[in-house]
Amino acid sequence: MVLLELVRHFSRGLLQTELMLASFVLLEVSLFKNMWVKELEWFENCFRWHVQRKHALCSLMKLMPLGVHVLMMVWVETMRFSVPCLKLSTSLMALMLVETSKS
Repeated sequence: MVLLELVRHFSRGLLQTELMLASFVLLEVSLFKNMWVKELEWFENCFRWHVQRKHALCSLMKLMPLGVHVLMMVWVETMRFSVPCLKLSTSLMALMLVETSKS
């Protein structure tokens, strides 16, 4: 009788552990999906902003005299290193700088 009670007790504990593990795995998958959706939204918004900004900068640079253009490039370069940014943001700023200097 004691052996049967011990088996029942450990079976319940094992079942609860398995249920908690399954719940944790489902929660982790759900969080991953939510973060993935948020990253896609952020990327789309950032990309749209970058394209709009690029067009605005190109138009603005064509209207500026050369001296102002050089000062603007120095300011962008300064901002790039004075503000802590994500690696992606730094890459976008570098691309923007290259694109504006080609114009």
